[in-house]
Amino acid sequence: MDFGKSDWKDWGRELIRRWLDSDHQVSLETLKAKKWLALPVADILNPMEAEWLADAIHSLGVEEAIGVAFEYNGDPNVETVPVSRDHILTYNGSNSWRYVIITSSAELFLYFKDEANRFYLVCGPADFVSQAYKARWETAKIMYFEWVNLDHHNDQEKRFLTEVWNKYATLTPDSQSST
Repeated sequence: MDFGKSDWKDWGRELIRRWLDSDHQVSLETLKAKKWLALPVADILNPMEAEWLADAIHSLGVEEAIGVAFEYNGDPNVETVPVSRDHILTYNGSNSWRYVIITSSAELFLYFKDEANRFYLVCGPADFVSQAYKARWETAKIMYFEWVNLDHHNDQEKRFLTEVWNKYATLTPDSQSST
Protein backbone atom coordinates (compact mmCIF):
# COMPACT_ATOMS: atom_id res chain seq x y z
CA MET A 1 0.00 0.00 0.00
CA ASP A 2 1.52 3.22 -1.14
CA PHE A 3 -0.80 5.91 0.16
CA GLY A 4 -0.50 9.57 0.85
CA LYS A 5 -1.13 10.74 4.41
CA SER A 6 -4.86 11.45 3.90
CA ASP A 7 -5.35 8.10 2.15
CA TRP A 8 -3.82 6.32 5.17
CA LYS A 9 -6.24 8.14 7.50
CA ASP A 10 -9.18 7.23 5.25
CA TRP A 11 -8.04 3.59 5.17
CA GLY A 12 -7.71 3.62 8.97
CA ARG A 13 -11.17 5.14 9.44
CA GLU A 14 -12.68 2.53 7.15
CA LEU A 15 -10.85 -0.28 8.97
CA ILE A 16 -12.19 0.97 12.32
CA ARG A 17 -15.71 1.29 10.91
CA ARG A 18 -15.63 -2.28 9.57
CA TRP A 19 -13.99 -3.94 12.54
CA LEU A 20 -15.24 -2.23 15.70
CA ASP A 21 -18.68 -2.42 17.25
CA SER A 22 -20.49 0.24 19.27
CA ASP A 23 -18.52 -0.79 22.39
CA HIS A 24 -15.23 -0.02 20.60
CA GLN A 25 -14.39 -3.72 20.61
CA VAL A 26 -13.85 -6.07 17.70
CA SER A 27 -17.19 -6.87 16.07
CA LEU A 28 -18.47 -10.43 16.53
CA GLU A 29 -20.38 -10.14 13.26
CA THR A 30 -17.25 -9.26 11.31
CA LEU A 31 -15.31 -12.10 12.94
CA LYS A 32 -18.11 -14.59 12.25
CA ALA A 33 -18.38 -13.46 8.62
CA LYS A 34 -14.69 -14.28 8.17
CA LYS A 35 -15.05 -17.53 10.19
CA TRP A 36 -12.27 -16.33 12.48
CA LEU A 37 -11.45 -17.12 16.08
CA ALA A 38 -10.80 -14.43 18.68
CA LEU A 39 -8.73 -15.07 21.80
CA PRO A 40 -8.80 -12.47 24.59
CA VAL A 41 -5.56 -12.16 26.56
CA ALA A 42 -5.51 -10.18 29.79
CA ASP A 43 -3.07 -7.36 30.53
CA ILE A 44 -0.54 -6.00 28.04
CA LEU A 45 1.43 -7.81 25.39
CA ASN A 46 4.71 -9.10 26.82
CA PRO A 47 7.94 -9.90 24.91
CA MET A 48 7.22 -13.64 24.65
CA GLU A 49 3.71 -13.00 23.33
CA ALA A 50 5.01 -10.38 20.89
CA GLU A 51 7.50 -12.94 19.57
CA TRP A 52 4.72 -15.49 19.08
CA LEU A 53 2.59 -12.87 17.33
CA ALA A 54 5.46 -11.84 15.04
CA ASP A 55 6.17 -15.48 14.16
CA ALA A 56 2.50 -16.09 13.38
CA ILE A 57 2.36 -12.99 11.18
CA HIS A 58 5.52 -14.11 9.36
CA SER A 59 3.87 -17.50 8.74
CA LEU A 60 1.29 -15.63 6.64
CA GLY A 61 4.08 -14.17 4.50
CA VAL A 62 3.71 -10.68 5.98
CA GLU A 63 6.95 -8.78 6.64
CA GLU A 64 5.42 -5.37 7.27
CA ALA A 65 2.12 -4.92 9.10
CA ILE A 66 -0.08 -1.86 9.36
CA GLY A 67 -0.65 -0.26 12.74
CA VAL A 68 -3.72 1.85 13.43
CA ALA A 69 -3.75 3.78 16.72
CA PHE A 70 -6.61 6.00 17.80
CA GLU A 71 -8.39 7.51 20.75
CA TYR A 72 -12.10 7.16 21.40
CA ASN A 73 -13.86 8.68 18.36
CA GLY A 74 -10.55 10.24 17.28
CA ASP A 75 -8.77 10.22 13.95
CA PRO A 76 -6.48 7.25 13.46
CA ASN A 77 -2.73 7.43 13.07
CA VAL A 78 -1.74 4.80 10.53
CA GLU A 79 1.79 3.59 9.95
CA THR A 80 3.71 0.55 8.88
CA VAL A 81 5.08 -1.73 11.58
CA PRO A 82 7.95 -4.07 10.70
CA VAL A 83 7.02 -7.55 11.87
CA SER A 84 9.34 -8.36 14.76
CA ARG A 85 8.98 -8.79 18.49
CA ASP A 86 10.69 -5.50 19.25
CA HIS A 87 8.85 -3.42 16.64
CA ILE A 88 5.46 -4.75 17.75
CA LEU A 89 6.30 -4.07 21.42
CA THR A 90 7.53 -0.57 20.57
CA TYR A 91 4.41 0.23 18.56
CA ASN A 92 2.16 -1.11 21.30
CA GLY A 93 4.04 0.81 24.01
CA SER A 94 4.17 4.03 21.99
CA ASN A 95 0.38 3.92 21.83
CA SER A 96 -0.30 2.78 25.38
CA TRP A 97 -3.15 5.26 25.92
CA ARG A 98 -4.90 4.49 22.63
CA TYR A 99 -6.71 1.67 20.94
CA VAL A 100 -4.39 -0.27 18.65
CA ILE A 101 -5.11 -2.47 15.67
CA ILE A 102 -2.32 -4.27 13.86
CA THR A 103 -3.20 -6.10 10.65
CA SER A 104 -1.94 -6.62 7.12
CA SER A 105 -3.04 -4.74 4.01
CA ALA A 106 -5.07 -7.83 3.05
CA GLU A 107 -6.42 -8.13 6.62
CA LEU A 108 -5.16 -11.70 7.04
CA PHE A 109 -5.21 -11.35 10.86
CA LEU A 110 -6.06 -8.76 13.46
CA TYR A 111 -4.46 -7.78 16.76
CA PHE A 112 -6.52 -5.40 18.90
CA LYS A 113 -5.56 -3.68 22.17
CA ASP A 114 -8.03 -1.68 24.19
CA GLU A 115 -7.11 1.86 25.20
CA ALA A 116 -6.72 1.04 28.91
CA ASN A 117 -4.36 -1.90 28.31
CA ARG A 118 -6.74 -4.26 30.11
CA PHE A 119 -6.74 -6.89 27.38
CA TYR A 120 -5.84 -7.59 23.82
CA LEU A 121 -7.35 -9.88 21.19
CA VAL A 122 -5.64 -12.16 18.71
CA CYS A 123 -8.02 -12.73 15.80
CA GLY A 124 -7.71 -14.79 12.66
CA PRO A 125 -8.01 -18.27 11.24
CA ALA A 126 -7.58 -21.07 13.81
CA ASP A 127 -4.01 -21.88 12.70
CA PHE A 128 -2.96 -18.26 13.05
CA VAL A 129 -4.46 -17.85 16.52
CA SER A 130 -2.85 -21.07 17.80
CA GLN A 131 0.53 -19.86 16.49
CA ALA A 132 0.07 -16.35 17.87
CA TYR A 133 -0.74 -17.59 21.38
CA LYS A 134 0.92 -20.90 22.18
CA ALA A 135 -1.44 -22.25 24.82
CA ARG A 136 -4.56 -24.36 24.62
CA TRP A 137 -7.77 -22.37 24.98
CA GLU A 138 -8.50 -23.85 28.40
CA THR A 139 -5.03 -22.80 29.58
CA ALA A 140 -5.51 -19.33 28.11
CA LYS A 141 -8.81 -19.07 30.01
CA ILE A 142 -7.16 -20.09 33.29
CA MET A 143 -4.42 -17.48 32.78
CA TYR A 144 -6.94 -14.81 31.80
CA PHE A 145 -9.07 -15.29 34.89
CA GLU A 146 -6.10 -15.57 37.23
CA TRP A 147 -5.24 -12.03 36.13
CA VAL A 148 -8.87 -10.83 36.20
CA ASN A 149 -9.32 -12.04 39.77
CA LEU A 150 -6.25 -10.32 41.21
CA ASP A 151 -7.07 -8.25 44.28
CA HIS A 152 -6.14 -4.94 42.65
CA HIS A 153 -9.06 -5.21 40.20
CA ASN A 154 -12.31 -3.77 41.52
CA ASP A 155 -15.66 -5.45 40.90
CA GLN A 156 -16.42 -3.24 37.89
CA GLU A 157 -13.10 -4.17 36.19
CA LYS A 158 -13.64 -7.86 36.95
CA ARG A 159 -17.15 -7.70 35.47
CA PHE A 160 -15.91 -5.86 32.36
CA LEU A 161 -13.10 -8.35 31.74
CA THR A 162 -15.41 -11.31 32.33
CA GLU A 163 -17.84 -9.85 29.79
CA VAL A 164 -14.98 -9.54 27.28
CA TRP A 165 -14.06 -13.21 27.73
CA ASN A 166 -17.69 -14.32 27.46
CA LYS A 167 -18.26 -12.21 24.35
CA TYR A 168 -15.41 -13.82 22.43
CA ALA A 169 -15.87 -17.30 23.95
CA THR A 170 -18.42 -17.80 21.19
CA LEU A 171 -15.47 -17.78 18.76
CA THR A 172 -13.30 -20.61 20.07
CA PRO A 173 -12.13 -23.77 18.28
CA ASP A 174 -14.97 -25.69 19.99
CA SER A 175 -17.61 -23.24 18.76
CA GLN A 176 -16.19 -23.34 15.23
CA SER A 177 -16.18 -27.14 15.01
CA SER A 178 -19.90 -27.29 15.84
CA THR A 179 -20.89 -25.01 12.94
